[in-house]
Amino acid sequence: MQADIKLTQWNTFGDHPLVTDKTCGEFEYQESKQEGCGFIDTWTIVRPGYYILEINGHFIQVLSPAKAREVFNIV
Repeated sequence: MQADIKLTQWNTFGDHPLVTDKTCGEFEYQESKQEGCGFIDTWTIVRPGYYILEINGHFIQVLSPAKAREVFNIV
């Protein structure tokens, strides 16, 4: 079976439908929101420039640019 792997770089709202500005009420998350970060399911922080990894249409995790370069050979 061939896996459908999708890697999307996120920079701003609208780049990916899973990322919203909704977060939990804890301070560190609110602070991240002020830095331009988005959130998946209110808990997963997506920083500008980071990548969203999906396999077969399911969200797996957020990767830093360094990790995405290492795993997927992104220049």
